[in-house]
Amino acid sequence: MDIKQTLMEIGLTRGEIDVYLALLEVGTTSTGGIIKKAHVSSSKVYEVLQRLLNKGLASFIVDGGVKKYSALPPDRLIEFLEEKKNKLTKAQDLVSEILPQLQKKQKEEPKASLYRGMKGIQELLNLLIDSGGKEYISYGSMQDESDSKKIFIEKLHKTRVKKGIKARILLPHSLEKLGKKLESFGKTNVRLTETGFKELTETAICGNKVAIIMWLEEPHGFLIEEETAAQSYMHFFDKLWEIAGSPVRILYGREGPLIALNETFAEGEKGTELFGYGTDEDDYHIQYPKELAEYTSKMKEYSVNWKLLFGKGFKAQDKYSEKRYLPRGLTAPVRTLIYGNKVAIVDFTKPFTTIIIDKKSVADAYKKQFKHLWNMAKK
Repeated sequence: MDIKQTLMEIGLTRGEIDVYLALLEVGTTSTGGIIKKAHVSSSKVYEVLQRLLNKGLASFIVDGGVKKYSALPPDRLIEFLEEKKNKLTKAQDLVSEILPQLQKKQKEEPKASLYRGMKGIQELLNLLIDSGGKEYISYGSMQDESDSKKIFIEKLHKTRVKKGIKARILLPHSLEKLGKKLESFGKTNVRLTETGFKELTETAICGNKVAIIMWLEEPHGFLIEEETAAQSYMHFFDKLWEIAGSPVRILYGREGPLIALNETFAEGEKGTELFGYGTDEDDYHIQYPKELAEYTSKMKEYSVNWKLLFGKGFKAQDKYSEKRYLPRGLTAPVRTLIYGNKVAIVDFTKPFTTIIIDKKSVADAYKKQFKHLWNMAKK
């Protein structure tokens, strides 16, 4: 066994090792003898000797006014390690006492991880049901029900049920059969969307974890571990859950907001009053300046009447709508358009998501909310 390597592993530096071994071989000697034997510089020898003295591995005597040093017996190394061990044990106890306080001070940072392939997706979703959450929710779907996917999904939800975790799941009509199978396991409530989600992506939330899965030929999944993010996705899901079963369209991409805008014009031509509110500023003006300019140029010709709410300080571009302003902070992160019996909720964060609900009772409820805000707002 290499002596120097062993001494280094127990905490001695290279300089300390050279001086210590020199003292063992030479015996009691002055610094001159140490410098010659250990090949250490005169500027460093006193510093190294002091460290060996502090560690209890060397001693000195004064002979004729000259300090002479010697190494303590090698079995002193065992005592040195015992002392070191005791100090570490005490330090560990002290750290354990203050650890809860340090953890409270630490800012939680979002953690994101990537998983690939079916085995990766299996690991990802198993992490969700092991998160300690009391409810598992998901929306979106896989592209197909291949045997391997079906077996895994059914096994996952059987395990979830055994753990006592309830589930709410939104699926397109194309996966109605799978939904009934999942409900048969118990603790599972499935709702079907009228036109469905694109059968490519799936989002699942449980506890403080969010899984976003792309069901490609080789599936990819992202795991986000952050309480605020999980609550945000949960809130969005709750809104979708409320309107599931109503005639609803969910559109992804830049085309969705334009479809909703064109529908408002068709309704406005009939003389129906239109309402818009939500974001502090006009995201249509930011994202679709050309299309909005064409729209507003036709408003007067076709007698299209809008009432619009924005955040205080924003100046809308069109001249023909009636506008009022709310204090910033009372608005919402999405733009809501109400026209006839329809409500369009437009999220302009990428990827753009547009939800169009065609239900009179829902539209009436949104109109009532709008009128309340309108009465609070200022011109």
